[in-house]
Amino acid sequence: MSTFYLGKPAFTPKLFTRLDPVAVQEGGRWKTHKEWDAVFPSEGKVFAPRLDNFETGDIVCFGVEPNRLTSDRPDKFIVTAGSPQSVTEVIDLREFGEEQARERIVEKGVWDLLRGSDRIIVALSDHTCVVPKMVRMSDRAGYIADQVGLEELAIHSFDHSLFDGDKVENRWVAVPRVTVGREIRTVNWNRDVDFLETVLKRIKKVVTPGEAVLTRGQISQVVSLLSRAELLGHGGDDVKPILRRLETFKPAFIERTDAVARIVEILRSFDGVEEAFHKDVDAKRSALEVALRGEIEAKIRSQLANLSNQVEAKDAEVAHLTEHVTRLRQEAVSEQARPSPSRNERHLNSRAVSGSRSFSEDGIQYRHGFKTRNDSN
Repeated sequence: MSTFYLGKPAFTPKLFTRLDPVAVQEGGRWKTHKEWDAVFPSEGKVFAPRLDNFETGDIVCFGVEPNRLTSDRPDKFIVTAGSPQSVTEVIDLREFGEEQARERIVEKGVWDLLRGSDRIIVALSDHTCVVPKMVRMSDRAGYIADQVGLEELAIHSFDHSLFDGDKVENRWVAVPRVTVGREIRTVNWNRDVDFLETVLKRIKKVVTPGEAVLTRGQISQVVSLLSRAELLGHGGDDVKPILRRLETFKPAFIERTDAVARIVEILRSFDGVEEAFHKDVDAKRSALEVALRGEIEAKIRSQLANLSNQVEAKDAEVAHLTEHVTRLRQEAVSEQARPSPSRNERHLNSRAVSGSRSFSEDGIQYRHGFKTRNDSN
């Protein structure tokens, strides 16, 4: 078996590029190096005439052979034809149980994938792994297991010697044809909601409401029911994965239901706190109402007193005006009661008034209707 290397394009591949090696395969693991000049003379790079679907910065897995195409160039090795391939990341979840690993990949998801790969390898133990296909999440950033195929997800053998080697860019990278081995069995990795729905649908097919323990006469009926539920013959191949999944699903399910019961209990304990809170609020409201009532009543009394004083002042003013009007009316009545003078008296009075007028004309002074000469003349 040829040795694989990991490297990155030195520049964007077009007609050709050069690869900067970062790690070399040693059995089932990778070992990183820094001095590649001695491995790939003369500049520590590998010539790659064609490298489609890769970009600068991508991790490429490749094999090498002596460069006979451009022997006069610095790169003495060339990428083996057909060997460049994308790499797959290995996530180490061996310290967790299978159900926790499933929840991490299927329910929560991962942040990102190595470019060019749509799968991850999940190490479940030193000897087993799964390789689910990942899709981009629609509601948030990251990737989650594709629901298609999770009902019968294959468990493969796993070579844990990978973890004795080095990480590449802080990731465990699978060694092609070594890290992941043959299929061992299948496991049901459906989402919780899908898994529980499947189980309940299966049970609904075989359970009749009100049935007691089976009798001998019901054996044939049971066989018929099991056949109809696809639990006999080749149709029951998925029962064991369902059972194993139920065994791992049960503790988490019980824990969650207990947590819900505890939450309900805690929420019920809030009733006393709420009642005490309402009592305190009512007491403070009553005290505030009393204080406000006294303050408002005092303000109203003060305003009423001011209004009363203003009304009294207006009443006094009205009384004074009424008295003045009455006096004027009395004077007018007295004036009207006096006797009017006769016509002769009015004529004499008029002449007396007109005769008292005086004026001068051409030096002659006229006074009381008589002509007199001015003394200056």
